[in-house]
Amino acid sequence: MSLGSYACAFQAHKGFIMDLQDWINTNILELNELTGGISCTLFEDLAELILNAHRIFVFGVGRTGYVMQMFAMRLMHLGLKAFVIPSPTTPSIREDDLLIVGSGSGSTPSVIEVVHRANSIGTLTASITLTDDSNLCKSVKRNFPISCNKYEVASSLEESMMPLGTIFEQSLLVLLDSLCIYIGKRLGQTESKMQSRHSNLE
Repeated sequence: MSLGSYACAFQAHKGFIMDLQDWINTNILELNELTGGISCTLFEDLAELILNAHRIFVFGVGRTGYVMQMFAMRLMHLGLKAFVIPSPTTPSIREDDLLIVGSGSGSTPSVIEVVHRANSIGTLTASITLTDDSNLCKSVKRNFPISCNKYEVASSLEESMMPLGTIFEQSLLVLLDSLCIYIGKRLGQTESKMQSRHSNLE
């Protein structure tokens, strides 16, 4: 069943009236459809870049930016040095660091500009996008698409019942949370170790 088909079936059955549970079910189905196409081997390569980097810097804008902030927070819980751009306390980036940016469209001007600046310093730059066909993908040294087939993604998003970039943003969150669990197991991290690094001033 393609994205949107579940919702359309509900609409036809209920006379175009969907209740909240219907929307929740539709959202979960669409999320499963998109994340089901993720190449785990590809993102295991991203995990290697993270583990080999001196420090990790992340950036994104809008709702994607909030997901990237959550990603940096979880990396910190794992004992890694992670920073969010443009926080006032974020240090200068160096050649042995890693910059990871997120953008569904791959065309966000501010994201591309940050990548260009990092490239000029010699930093390894990576992006997470919907596909591997965008200006951002051409600017970074490594791109990690959530789906490698741009035509399937375009068709899926056209059928999606979720507004704007919702499905990418949710897929990004699930992906990065899962990636952190994978990295944590590689590092031998435990729940108690992660909890000891969690903020204790809240």
